[in-house]
Amino acid sequence: GHQLVEATGVFKSMAFVSPLLSNSRSFRCGDDKFRCDRRRFKPSNRVRSTARRISMGSDRTTRQSGVFEDSNPGFIEISGADRARFLHNLSTNNIEALKPGQAQLTTVTNQNGRTVELLTVLAGEESLSVLFSGESAESLYSLFDMFIFPRDKVAIDNRSDKLSVISVFGDLSMLSDKDVLTPEPGCFVQTEMDDMSVTIIHGSGLTLEGFTILAEKDNARKIVSFLTKSGFGNEINEDEWDLRRILDGRPIVGRELTQDFNPLEAGLWKTVSFVKGCYIGQETIARLKTYDGVKQNLYGVEFSEPVPVGEKLFTGDDDLRAGVLTSCVPDDDGKGIGLAYIRRKVGHQRLILVASQSLKRSTSLQFGGAGLQVHAQNGVKGVVQEIPFSTRTLEECADEVAK
Repeated sequence: GHQLVEATGVFKSMAFVSPLLSNSRSFRCGDDKFRCDRRRFKPSNRVRSTARRISMGSDRTTRQSGVFEDSNPGFIEISGADRARFLHNLSTNNIEALKPGQAQLTTVTNQNGRTVELLTVLAGEESLSVLFSGESAESLYSLFDMFIFPRDKVAIDNRSDKLSVISVFGDLSMLSDKDVLTPEPGCFVQTEMDDMSVTIIHGSGLTLEGFTILAEKDNARKIVSFLTKSGFGNEINEDEWDLRRILDGRPIVGRELTQDFNPLEAGLWKTVSFVKGCYIGQETIARLKTYDGVKQNLYGVEFSEPVPVGEKLFTGDDDLRAGVLTSCVPDDDGKGIGLAYIRRKVGHQRLILVASQSLKRSTSLQFGGAGLQVHAQNGVKGVVQEIPFSTRTLEECADEVAK
């Protein structure tokens, strides 16, 4: 999974070639026009430290470089004259507003507004390319297929087994060599890397600065080798990627993104348009926003030791329910680094210290969030932490756009 960060590849061994990686074409990204000529990739020696420190486990994020290959992404291409309307009506963001060359996050929800999958959509001139978790490839394809009606001018193609996604992130700036096409925020470009056609998308998939490379699967190992030999950091494995994902707070399917939770609880406000009109689950999500109905939010939790996923979390001596743990991995120090849905309000009676220094029993509401002390069912203690990836209000979404 990635943040404004995912997409497609060229498949030279097949008759079909993805329009996202064609040799030379023009498109508009926002108001700027780019000429996407195939050029050789040359790494820049000018790398500055721009990685954003994160709230949870920030000292450990000094490992601010790395290359990670996801060899099992989900990838569906949607073509036809009605492609934008089709995906617009099936997901939470304003897909019809996308221009060729732009990328956007959106969420698919069920009729109850619960999360099905987080998507990155890349708008080409003749198709939309959709990247998501590989474990959802068959189910999402079936869902899309179910909503294509006879008169719809829409075709879908599941190409998940042909693509690899390579995330380059951490202590890296966007490549500044003039021979390399580098996309603006929210955009992607096509170019060549070591004589291999690739798509480069702005963003690493985390809030750490970087970029994402999309290539045909047969070329992925060559590209990873080229990147590591060119000084872009060591290749990291899936466990290390998962630790960085959790530290950053990016939710994934099967853990934070399930049909037990909705996108607003998952901190995915930035993937939701509240002005676009109807889509599956729209009424529920609109009510949550209008009536401030979100009852829990996704946060990081740092434990004294690893805790099993699925453990219920509690606060206070009276063991009041605070939330549920969705991800947890050990860090280098043996601590447990996790993600959990934490209730916004925990009603209970507790002892509070008043101005006279005497103790007085009072009914109060404890607001769940960063700094909250929690413990798991097995007694392991932890502290709730902020996570950079989440947006929990429309104001936070506007701040991200401004940056």
